[in-house]
Amino acid sequence: MTPTGVMDDAPAPRYGSWAALYQRYRPGYPPAVFAALAAAASGPQRLCVELGAGSGQATMDLVAQFDRVVAVEPDPDMASRIPL
Repeated sequence: MTPTGVMDDAPAPRYGSWAALYQRYRPGYPPAVFAALAAAASGPQRLCVELGAGSGQATMDLVAQFDRVVAVEPDPDMASRIPL
């Protein structure tokens, strides 16, 4: 345990065993989120790195805005659901 009480060797939580339910019932993001992203991005929108992509709720919206999207998800069960 660290001085703050956090266990260094604790495994990271994995939600992959719930990936199908997560993908089915988690609400998507409103279009305004992606409109704000497009407005904030200056210059060509060539590359987007999506960290913690989960099962890909935002991925396809990002694909529509960027030339290339790299979706990073450490949980292999969740990553297997990303529609790329």
